[in-house]
Amino acid sequence: MKDNDFTKMIKINKKHLIMGIIFSILFIVSLVIINDNLNSQKFVHLFKEKKENYAVYIIINSYPVSLQENCEEENCGKELASYYIVTDIDNYIDVLNLSEEKYNEIMAIENIEDNPILIKGTSKKMTSKIATSAIKAYNKKAEKEVINKENQNKYIGEYTLETINIPEEVKYEHNYPTYILVGLSFLMFLAGFGTIFMLLKNKSKSKEVIESLDEQKEKNILKELEKESAIKYEKARLYLTDTYIIDANPVLKIIKYSDIVWFYKKETKDYGIFLSKRSVIAFDKSKNNYEIASGIKVRNKKDFENVYNIVKEKCKKAMEGYSEENVEKYIKILKK
Repeated sequence: MKDNDFTKMIKINKKHLIMGIIFSILFIVSLVIINDNLNSQKFVHLFKEKKENYAVYIIINSYPVSLQENCEEENCGKELASYYIVTDIDNYIDVLNLSEEKYNEIMAIENIEDNPILIKGTSKKMTSKIATSAIKAYNKKAEKEVINKENQNKYIGEYTLETINIPEEVKYEHNYPTYILVGLSFLMFLAGFGTIFMLLKNKSKSKEVIESLDEQKEKNILKELEKESAIKYEKARLYLTDTYIIDANPVLKIIKYSDIVWFYKKETKDYGIFLSKRSVIAFDKSKNNYEIASGIKVRNKKDFENVYNIVKEKCKKAMEGYSEENVEKYIKILKK
């Protein structure tokens, strides 16, 4: 037999294939974005971070002022030797622990107010000694009391930015948009590759149905399809001949009216509210069940009713409708 006699019936739906390809491309693009985001380290502003050992940053627009010179306690010179107070472009007052190299880099900038510099490091809980010295250093620079212990958190916060003695395990803020994108990319994978896989699988199954037909049966079906009495719903891939129901949505089904022993209407609703599909469920003598006319769009109720009435007219000896009585009768048929 020739497969191309049924090619039109079992061809892959181009719209679905295009959708599958688009979702597959979006999935691949999303993987690239996710990879970039996961490999990037998310820093947050020092003043906004309320935890220790997290990756933080500030963009400073003033030269560092040493805290060592403003320590009033004994033996604090060594502890505060590398701590400085600065202001940033967001008008916050920040305390930094700077390496000599980083300090020299900042001091080498000409006119830092017009050329602010990004500083990255980790957050560390500010000690009372550092806080007291920072308050004194800023007030001295401002030539008046601006900060005191009562309003300290409003101006300099609770954490310092450390550029030296970085802990081995630095914590980064959760990148929630990336997590959301991971979920969406998984859905795109299912929608994309899943659609393409199902299209190819359904076509393969349809070919198996065609190959199972003997030459005489194939000729009879094709001959009936050429008759004027044959009713064709091309978009729904449904063909009703004098003897057969041929439904290629989504897999090719060839059913003889005389083989049907029970049929009924079925309506499928999304979330139990919105009608999404109508179909005719049919059972044959060989204990097979089929879903027919599912390709007819919901809004085309007239076409669906026409199909149902044709099945009803052709299957006068079959049981019609879904009921407990018909279920019991069909169970008895299965037991034979």
